[in-house]
Amino acid sequence: MYDEVVVHVIPNLDDQVDAAGFKVLTWIHVDSPMAQGLSMGTASHAVGTATAMSRSPKYGAFASLGLTMNGILTALLTPLILEWIGVI
Repeated sequence: MYDEVVVHVIPNLDDQVDAAGFKVLTWIHVDSPMAQGLSMGTASHAVGTATAMSRSPKYGAFASLGLTMNGILTALLTPLILEWIGVI
């Protein structure tokens, strides 16, 4: 039963979330493919990057860059910030 729910819900949810991301960016007048790709890659991670790639290779390239830079900066800065605030 749960397998059927996942199969039917997830594809529709992905399409709606990704379409909403590009719609919001257009609505707030972010028209640059570079800015839209970077923001979708950074905020939506792999799902946003895949959607950006399906839109065009230019969007996909910048989404991949945003995803990669987000991961690198998170890995490098998290220990420093946690030490700075006294958690570790």
